Amino acid sequence: MGVPAFYRWLSEKYPKTIVNAVEEKAHKIEGRYRFNLINLDGENPNGMEFDNLFIDMNGIIHPCAHPEEGEQPKTEEEMFLRLMEYVDRLVACVRPRRLLYMAIDGVAPRAKMNQQRSRRFRSAQEARQRAEVEAEAREYMELMGHKVPAKHTPWDSNVITPGTKFMAKLAKYMRFYVRDRINTCPGWKNIKVVFSDAGVPGEGEHKLMTYIRDQRCQPDYNPNLHHVLHGLDADLIMLGLATHEAHFSVLREEVLFGKAKYEKMKAKVRLDANGVADTDAAKRKRGEFGEHDAAMIASDLKPFQFLHISTLREYLAIEFEPLAGTLPFQYDFERIIDDFVFLCFFVGNDFLPHLPCLDIRDGAVDYLLLVYAKLLPSLGGYLTNPGGEIDLSKADVLLAEIGSIEDTIFQRRMANEREQAVRQKQRLKYQEREKLAAAAARGDAVAVKRQKGPGGAVVAAPTDAYAGMTATEALKQRIKEKESAKLDKYKEEIQDTVRLGEPGWKTRYYEDKLKAHDIETGGGRELVFKTYIEGLCWVMRYYYTGCASWQWFYPFHYAPFASDLKNIDRFEIKFDLGRPFCPFEQLMGVFPADSKHALPKPYHWLMTDPESPIIDFYPEEIPMDPNGKAMPWLWVALLPFIDEKRLLAAMEPITAQLSEAEKKRNARFGKELLFFHASAEQPRPLPENPVVALVPATFEMAGSIAYHEPSDFPEGCVVPSPEKAQIELLDLRDNKCLSFEFLPPPKGPHASQLLPGAVEAEPVLTSAQDRHIAVPNLGRGNICIVDLAGAAKTAISTRNGVSRQFQPAPGQQGWGTPTHNNFLFNPNGQQPPANDRGSRSFRHQPPTGGRGSQGGYQGGSQGGYQGGRGGFQNSGRGGYQGGRGGYQDGRGSYQDGNRSYQGGRSGFQGGYQSSRDYHDSGRGGYQGGYQNSGRGNYQGYSNQSYQQNEGYGDRSAPRGGQAGSGFGPTPVLAPQMDALKAGLRNIHAQRGTYDKSSYPNQRYDR
Repeated sequence: MGVPAFYRWLSEKYPKTIVNAVEEKAHKIEGRYRFNLINLDGENPNGMEFDNLFIDMNGIIHPCAHPEEGEQPKTEEEMFLRLMEYVDRLVACVRPRRLLYMAIDGVAPRAKMNQQRSRRFRSAQEARQRAEVEAEAREYMELMGHKVPAKHTPWDSNVITPGTKFMAKLAKYMRFYVRDRINTCPGWKNIKVVFSDAGVPGEGEHKLMTYIRDQRCQPDYNPNLHHVLHGLDADLIMLGLATHEAHFSVLREEVLFGKAKYEKMKAKVRLDANGVADTDAAKRKRGEFGEHDAAMIASDLKPFQFLHISTLREYLAIEFEPLAGTLPFQYDFERIIDDFVFLCFFVGNDFLPHLPCLDIRDGAVDYLLLVYAKLLPSLGGYLTNPGGEIDLSKADVLLAEIGSIEDTIFQRRMANEREQAVRQKQRLKYQEREKLAAAAARGDAVAVKRQKGPGGAVVAAPTDAYAGMTATEALKQRIKEKESAKLDKYKEEIQDTVRLGEPGWKTRYYEDKLKAHDIETGGGRELVFKTYIEGLCWVMRYYYTGCASWQWFYPFHYAPFASDLKNIDRFEIKFDLGRPFCPFEQLMGVFPADSKHALPKPYHWLMTDPESPIIDFYPEEIPMDPNGKAMPWLWVALLPFIDEKRLLAAMEPITAQLSEAEKKRNARFGKELLFFHASAEQPRPLPENPVVALVPATFEMAGSIAYHEPSDFPEGCVVPSPEKAQIELLDLRDNKCLSFEFLPPPKGPHASQLLPGAVEAEPVLTSAQDRHIAVPNLGRGNICIVDLAGAAKTAISTRNGVSRQFQPAPGQQGWGTPTHNNFLFNPNGQQPPANDRGSRSFRHQPPTGGRGSQGGYQGGSQGGYQGGRGGFQNSGRGGYQGGRGGYQDGRGSYQDGNRSYQGGRSGFQGGYQSSRDYHDSGRGGYQGGYQNSGRGNYQGYSNQSYQQNEGYGDRSAPRGGQAGSGFGPTPVLAPQMDALKAGLRNIHAQRGTYDKSSYPNQRYDR
């Protein structure tokens, strides 16, 4: 999963990293897609050649086995055939010249198993709840006289877990598939194939990365190979960066966001001659298009896109280039890449809950980049060291900076949520009035039919509620209505008892019953802090060197606050590698009792019998903490953590009862297999000479191969097809595909650098427009915290002479082009002493000279940031005219003797804008922009400036308002705004829907 919304953030901030893939047209023959696997040696239509294709198989197993759209496969065999089609498509698109490496998730580290356990238990609980809703919906539909479709048992997707019969069967099919393609497809003849099934421990993408790291440290490695990694997880981008390869691309299906997504969905619904929505379902019902068209509309062939890591590196080089001339130590872009990967872990990863104050949709990544640029010159070195080691003394400073703004973030969110609630209430009220008015204008009457209900009672029901729908569609609609009603009920009932942002929020948080119990049973607050830092270190090593410990996990359901993570370098971090679970041990650790059918029968009683010594591991109902959220998918599942010793002790006596086939599925360490054509120049292992080294000069990869009898199908033999697949897959006669166990080469240290001889890709960002970088806006309803980076906002805002204005998220402050770069750094590169917060921070070391033109940072000899009077003097017009100079305490908050923020005629007039959209043409919000010429900042008007009494907290006010006293007065509106208001009133008056007493807070009345 990685970082939620990271792919969208990256695609909007660095748009040229993503390029649409060019594919040849597929043909559908007898209901199955056929791709060109014959002529793969020609020039790649994507304009570049690719050497190695790596496939994270779980990313395609799930959509092939249980797709979100289109018809579900009827059998497991059909699932496997779909999977083969998908791999065919990937190979035909990429055309790898050397290697295809397919890796299925094996047994995961304990840190990942906790997430897997939570997902599977929640999935099972939601399935039970859906079944209850469906039963009620069926009863209602029958009562209303509707035909109800036959009930079917849903397929349990939990079987896509190592150790199940399904995964063993899938591996068998995929081995035959590889042999078939190498024997029959000319395009596969010259490539080598490595297949790592679910019996090999480790997550699929990390097995792929281990292979690249192992090959990379060999003396004969070619540093100019171009790798392509296919997968759906956003963390593949971080893995690609962590390789420090010059040529690396991530391939995935096209993902649309916002307006583009809406337009594509809209395009699927056309109007027929009668003005009726011509949906795909309606066309299928009328039989107006063939099987091929239906499959295309079902989106089983979504377009592919490449995300080129080389272009992302180019963007990041532009972002951080200004640091090159200001650091008191050597500038190393490759080390900055490692720090960037580390920073991204703060906003999400699969192993730790993210810090409560950081949300990528609020601009958290952009905030972290700015703070990083501000702090780095002062740190005396980078946050991380080669090999994925974190320098905790430097990370401590970063956490102190994040912790200093927690109050402000929570206060902004609270104000935002309240405003959103008011707007939603007004919107719903307005929409209801519009519907009633429209119905009255048409003279509509609600048609009802009377019908006997239970016990002979007469009930009324709309006659056209499900008109024109099939039985299945009507049932789905009824279930959707029931679930929607349940969500509405949650919204009304869920109360936020912690109220982050109101005074005393931290005390309430830790005294909350569920959180207090979680912390107490886990070992106390201090252990929360220590294990969270351990977790950051574990994750960083996992991405750079592999699993540091198979047993380590974060034993709490909640993350600490950044402000609580102080002096973290006092923690001693050590990991014991240990060993992975056996597959059945993992199944017992992550499966709910609902999925016991996927385990051998001797284990079933441990999950269901009240006398089981571990029955507490399998609760029927998961305790849930809404955590102030109305949507159930945002709730925290308070599943008990597995006690490894108790689990293994309970399972041990049963293991002896397993059959030989079950024991084989339960092997702790499986084998990776290497397949290649018999014509390849490579010595072959034999029973009498079981291990043979690969020859990199001719075989183009390092390592060894070993004789493996179960996988041995000699040249010229017949390879039988898997059972139940003879109709689709024929036996292979005169076999030309050889297969052996693959053994990796000796390991070496991973170098955080481009290897000697690497030739970087041609630059993509060649124009000034290409080099322009903006802060993404990831949707309405979120705040923006980018401005809280403080003085760091000027640190990386000029790109090689191309000035850039950060665009703030709706309702937030932004900034304009600075007159010079402004960094915080310690010239001597020394660590500062701990401050009164218990954490290190740095006082500002101002640059010298510099006088802004028409305002800006004018500060005389000290160049802005005056320590005596003023600071940020904007040409005498105001703007941060504090009594004793702003930015004095090193904690990232603007403090001074006279409470600062007194904007005079300039400064941030209008304060913190509440408008969440960039309203234009009279709608308000940032119309005047950041006019940095004489009259200062934010001289435009807004339609509201937070006149509510909530204010912002007790520690600091947001820029533009008086500390602790709400915000400044609303500016005088421009004449065109008044004209627009008058026009809107007239429109509503003509409609008869405007009632000023009912709508006192309409935007045009503010």
